[in-house]
Amino acid sequence: MLLFIYILITYGLTNIVAKENIFKFFRLFIQKHSKFIYKMIKCPTCLGFWVGLILFLFIKPFDLTILDPILAGFLTSGVCNIIESLKNNFELDE
Repeated sequence: MLLFIYILITYGLTNIVAKENIFKFFRLFIQKHSKFIYKMIKCPTCLGFWVGLILFLFIKPFDLTILDPILAGFLTSGVCNIIESLKNNFELDE
């Protein structure tokens, strides 16, 4: 259950930072200073990796090896990509 909550929190944070107006000032600031980081922040898959990796250090939804933060980053990156793809497919059908 903790893993499911961890994934939802990661997707929520990723979506808010990458897409929503509340972080628009942050994205514009980054855009002016670093095009590379801006591209990483606008990409839910890329940002999902980093949010998942950092959030793992606080939540620790599973305990396997020292590679856990990296594996968690890959897991959340993939889940963010899947959710974003599904969301885009349903938006096109409207």
